[in-house]
Amino acid sequence: STKSTLAETPWILPPEETFFGRSVRQALHDAGITPVVNHSLENHVAAIALAQAGLGVTVVTPTTANLTANAGHLETFPGSPSRIIEFQTLKSSSLRPSLIALQDVISKVVEEVSKG
Repeated sequence: STKSTLAETPWILPPEETFFGRSVRQALHDAGITPVVNHSLENHVAAIALAQAGLGVTVVTPTTANLTANAGHLETFPGSPSRIIEFQTLKSSSLRPSLIALQDVISKVVEEVSKG
């Protein structure tokens, strides 16, 4: 299943004690996914570099993605007028169904938050 694929996928996430790290983990948890965090770091550019090297997938903002050359494969998840969230993987990533599932999760979270 897509959830099991996402659960088995190595993740590169910000530390859990950061707002961004908690937000991503909460969205995944709400979808019934416990990510396998292989790398945890606050530097988004370094996270992109690790994803580009094929060491996992990461969630980045468009601004951060634009700071790197050859950003790799990006999936954009619109939902909130104040923020765009992108999911970055290795260009040759075969996680397409997983990316679609993550988009659904993020869209549902944004919808719920928008309701207040």
